[in-house]
Amino acid sequence: MMMGINKYVGAFLAIGLFDAGLLGAICISLASSWAFGEVFGWAHSLNSKVKEAPWFYVFYFITLLGAGAVVMIPGAPLVLITLFVQVIAVTLLPAALVFLILLLNDRNLMGKYTNTSWQNFWSFTIVILIIILSTLYAISALFPELFK
Repeated sequence: MMMGINKYVGAFLAIGLFDAGLLGAICISLASSWAFGEVFGWAHSLNSKVKEAPWFYVFYFITLLGAGAVVMIPGAPLVLITLFVQVIAVTLLPAALVFLILLLNDRNLMGKYTNTSWQNFWSFTIVILIIILSTLYAISALFPELFK
């Protein structure tokens, strides 16, 4: 009886991992294409036709091909690549959060929704905590022998 349940659990986990990977590839590629479109002044929307936003779609296609190519490299250390991507993400997160907090403190932009002192205290506490945790994560990912 137990063997039958394990078979289904493994199948559901495999489906979940496949879906997460597919969704991640689509979201990251789209976000990158949108960001490059924003920076370079290109039309950057899936609502635009290919003729209206050619560079957006070209960049989107190239990033999808690049992600697929990395996965197809024989013997590529996919777990290590994933860890490095996560280290980069958590390293950049505090900077993005600080800019968001600065936007939330701009009275001209936010009006009555500007952060209070209490909200700023908790916001910066969270940023400091994320910096500490992301530094520990980066060290543990880059130097796993230190944490054995």
